[in-house]
Parts: sequence; structure tokens; C-alpha cells
Amino acid sequence: MSKPLAVQQGPLALCQGTVTKPKPKDASAVTDAEYHTQEEYEQRLENAACELWLAMEEPLCPQFKDKRSTPKDLYDAMKTAFNIQEAGTRFAALSDFFDVNLGDDAEATTALTDLLSRVDEAMTRVQSLRPSTGYDIDKMDLELKAMVTMRALAASPNPQHANMYTSLLLDKALTYETVKDMIAREFASHRMTADGTPLAANRAGYTPECYNCKGPHLIRDCPKFKPDWKKEEEAAAAASTSKRQQKKKNKGGANVSGASSAPSAPSEASS
Repeated sequence: MSKPLAVQQGPLALCQGTVTKPKPKDASAVTDAEYHTQEEYEQRLENAACELWLAMEEPLCPQFKDKRSTPKDLYDAMKTAFNIQEAGTRFAALSDFFDVNLGDDAEATTALTDLLSRVDEAMTRVQSLRPSTGYDIDKMDLELKAMVTMRALAASPNPQHANMYTSLLLDKALTYETVKDMIAREFASHRMTADGTPLAANRAGYTPECYNCKGPHLIRDCPKFKPDWKKEEEAAAAASTSKRQQKKKNKGGANVSGASSAPSAPSEASS
């Protein structure tokens, strides 16, 4: 069997439903050859379904147990569950594609051929996540720009950048404009003026409101606000002062008691 024919009628074609069941010329008079052809087709369907089922990780099997009657039913259910054609999943697939390497066993004889196989497999995954309609080279270019920007955010040591990356990755309608808008908002919220105050504070008519007392100032300038560490520090200082005063008081009382109980000097009259 030639390779193109193997692709057209192999397990994948059976899973996709592109191979139809052979029909006899006369349903009322099926020949032995036609009967064996139908039996062979049914056996191939069963084998394809078994291959899909065995390739699935065991924890995932229960949710697909009702779809294992034919390979196409099982394939369609798995495709619906896992082959989500969204920008976030394409980003993950492209990240895996660009992370392909020779691996630890680069000296092995099959290292290079294995590399090519992994590249082909990763690209097939990327291609399968592209929408069948409305996805052209211009949209792919914009999507790649968004994904490169997101990779940079993910690699940043700044935790705020990591939060931005996570938010973008969960956006089902992710576009390059979405990425640019988020970065612009983040920049505006952290932009500082020359005197070190937030830019928003210098806008006309802007009056800050304290979260603690609702006064017209920032919480860091609130006279009624004291962080817990400041309260603990003041309490410790007060306790130390009270202890010193009590110790001094006790010492003074002991001196007075000692002076009153001391024997008096003999008078001249008694002598």
C-alpha cells in the first residue's frame, strides 16, 4: 500500500470518518468477498477505536467511556474536549513547538531523527488549533506578536508581569490589541511624575481619599493610621517605660524603709 493510500485509509482516516463502509452490489445477495471486505472494515474500526482508547491516560477514560463504540465518536469527543481552537491554546502549542530540543541523549544514534519527529508532531498540534475559516497570515502575524509579548511577561521576575500573563492566557478573545491595552493600563497606573507622586494624583480635580478615615489624604499620611508593627513598637516602649518607673519606685521605697528602721545614735544625756 502506498503512503498516500495509507494516510487516506489508515487509523486517522477512520477516526475522522473519511473512510466509508463498503457496500455490496446487491444487499440481498452478498458475495463471500464482499462479506470479508465488510468484516475487515469492521475489524479496522474496532482496532482504531482500541488504539485511541489505549493511548488515552487512565484518569481521562471515564468521561469518554460512552463514546468508544466507533473511532469517529471517540475522536470527535476528544477533539471537542482537548482541541480548543483559542488563542491561549495556540500560544501553549507554539511555546511547546519552540521549546523542542535534542534532549539529554543528544549523542544517541536516533537523536536527530527523533528530533525531526518531535518537530513534526509539535507543528501538527499547532496547525490543528488554527480555525478552519477566517484565519489568514495577517491574523497569524498579530497573534505571534501577542504570544512573543506574553512569553516575555512570563519570563519576567516581576510578579505583576506574571499576573498579567495569566490574565491574558485565560482570555478566550485574546488579540494583540488586548495585550497592548493591558500593558498601557499597567504603565499608566505605575507612571510617576518628577516629584515621585502618582500621575493620577496630579490630575485636575483629583482628591485622594484615605482608606482608614476617609479624609482627603493618602493612607500613608493618615494621622489616625498606625500599622500593626508600629502599634507593637509603641506598646513595647510603653511597657519598658512602665517597668523602669516601677523599678525606680520600688527602689525608692526600699531606701525610705531602710532609713526609718536604722538605730538612732545615743544621746549625751544617757551618757
